[in-house]
Amino acid sequence: MGIKIPKIKFPIKISGYSFVIKTALLVNAALIVALVIPMTTKTGQMPEINDLKGKNLSFEQLSDYFKKLSEVKGAPYAYNVLRLATLTPGVDLHLLGHIVGDELYKQKGLEGIYICTPDLQNACSHAIVTSYLYEHGAGALEDISGVCKKAPGGKTAYDQCFHGLGHGVLAYNDYDLRPAVTMCQSLAKEGGDGREDINCVGGAIMEMVGGGFHDRNAWSKERKVYFQTSNPLYPCTADFIPDKLKPICYTFLTPHLFDTLDKSIGQAGPAEYQEAIAFCDKVPRSDPNSRNACFGGFGKEFAILAIHRQILDLNSATDEQLANVNNWCTLVKDRDGLQACLMTALGSYYWGGENDPHISIRFCGVITDPAYHDMCFHHLIGSVGYFIADTKYKTKFCSDLPPGYREDCRAKLL
Repeated sequence: MGIKIPKIKFPIKISGYSFVIKTALLVNAALIVALVIPMTTKTGQMPEINDLKGKNLSFEQLSDYFKKLSEVKGAPYAYNVLRLATLTPGVDLHLLGHIVGDELYKQKGLEGIYICTPDLQNACSHAIVTSYLYEHGAGALEDISGVCKKAPGGKTAYDQCFHGLGHGVLAYNDYDLRPAVTMCQSLAKEGGDGREDINCVGGAIMEMVGGGFHDRNAWSKERKVYFQTSNPLYPCTADFIPDKLKPICYTFLTPHLFDTLDKSIGQAGPAEYQEAIAFCDKVPRSDPNSRNACFGGFGKEFAILAIHRQILDLNSATDEQLANVNNWCTLVKDRDGLQACLMTALGSYYWGGENDPHISIRFCGVITDPAYHDMCFHHLIGSVGYFIADTKYKTKFCSDLPPGYREDCRAKLL
């Protein structure tokens, strides 16, 4: 291989939710390396891409591999390899993106965010802002806010940047969620989109559920405080999570609901899906936003589970995989909850226009319930109208829709 894989001892582990789908929904030796080894997206000039193909490497092995590659050829090069390589099915590519993003920050600092792309669900920019906050403290929040406005990607990039910041806010607060939420609440800015605090808390909850890379011991300690098997919906039910922030908390709580069943989400099947979904029925109907967000969180997870967490393969998901997402969402017996599950899955596929729209069109096409089939296409049309300004894109999109939706699409978008 282009680089040796270190020996490993065995065994060794969308931001912001909304029905408008506004997401699911934030110079050193490496510079010398970057000058010597030109950045490229041509796989023929990156031998590691072919070397990795077909190798059944664990997450830990891949983490060590990309850290070493970052040291030898530079983190920008390693990031491009990660974006383009075909890796082990089931490995969490988003988390690998965080690891390479951490290496990029070590080499480039905050300016590393301009090397990031929206690939891997914005994992690279997440890691950059997390590392900057962790190094510089609360006084860095103003700098990060400015950088988030220039984050690479479309309209989702700003939200995703603050989601990434939420990961860092939790780590900075030693994984104590209560002060992390308070810090997130300080982020609402004039001239922003009013969702900075929401996206920050989403990142913090996601970090609490499946992170801990900055301090594993502190993370494990605080998880015992904030995740309770006797009360699976906690901490989203806690008083220190204000009403405005409860929906995003529920959106990212989903994997924890499986933990309470002693089953990891990656190992679960339809029977466990149904058990975990039942927890959302305990969210009061008097709080429909939180209730729907809880159900919607499953759509976010199902969209990725269906393709074995290979988020770089999202656009090539098969019809069978898309149909699985529809079928799993139908395990939600609450009609509004079913809508939330399907529409959040759609948000994961469309991802603010960063993905090929045909995957979203195909997903709407496999939805079997006529009402939700129709609703899916109308939501998708609305999302294109919100995220896309390019007339050629919108013209092509409308033409690619099933005949029954083309005229409505043209009337709304053109």
